[in-house]
Amino acid sequence: MSRRPSCAICNTPKRPEDPHQIYVDFSVSGMELMAEVAEGLGQINAASPAVSVKKAASKMNAVAPAVRPEQVQARLLEVAEGLEQRIYPIFSRVDEMSKEMIALKEKISHLEHRNRRLKTELRDVEALQVELVTAEHEVEELRTVCDTQQTELARALTKARNQEVKYNKRSAELVAAQQVIEEKDKQLHLANKKLRALGKQSLRKQQPRPPSYVRDDSLVVLDAPSGSRRSA
Repeated sequence: MSRRPSCAICNTPKRPEDPHQIYVDFSVSGMELMAEVAEGLGQINAASPAVSVKKAASKMNAVAPAVRPEQVQARLLEVAEGLEQRIYPIFSRVDEMSKEMIALKEKISHLEHRNRRLKTELRDVEALQVELVTAEHEVEELRTVCDTQQTELARALTKARNQEVKYNKRSAELVAAQQVIEEKDKQLHLANKKLRALGKQSLRKQQPRPPSYVRDDSLVVLDAPSGSRRSA
């Protein structure tokens, strides 16, 4: 007597007329996993991040136990080990270098911006230096003009002092001459007075003296009517 099949879930014997349950296995076969891993490896290139290599190695390690024959499994594990130990560090270094390159590009951009700003500031400084040199030349010219004017002023002051000395000397000479003239005028005035006095004396001496009269009673005229007399 043959044994009837039983239910896979509850282990109850099943009759021929009982319906059969069908179970679908949705798990991925080893070959399909290999195909998926191979496709992922095919998408890895120099621009891929290191994490993609790490994931590919992890998938290969996960697929390896389901792969047959054992030679293929061993080769797959060897490839996964190579990815983890040799390829992944290279890609990690590439990622680091990429980050460093990005940081360097940002730094270069910052330096270029700073360089442009410094060039602008340098042009401003150069323009200020030109203005400063021009101003220094103008100051030197003004200093030369000022020195010339100071020299001319010193000469003018010296000339003025000399003129003042001459003026004071002439003034003193004029005062002395005026005093001499006044003294001469006084002397001339006195001389004129003396001359006039002498002239008067001379005139008096030149005029004749009147005769001296002797009283003569014989010349007395008698006025009969009035009885008075008048001397001639």
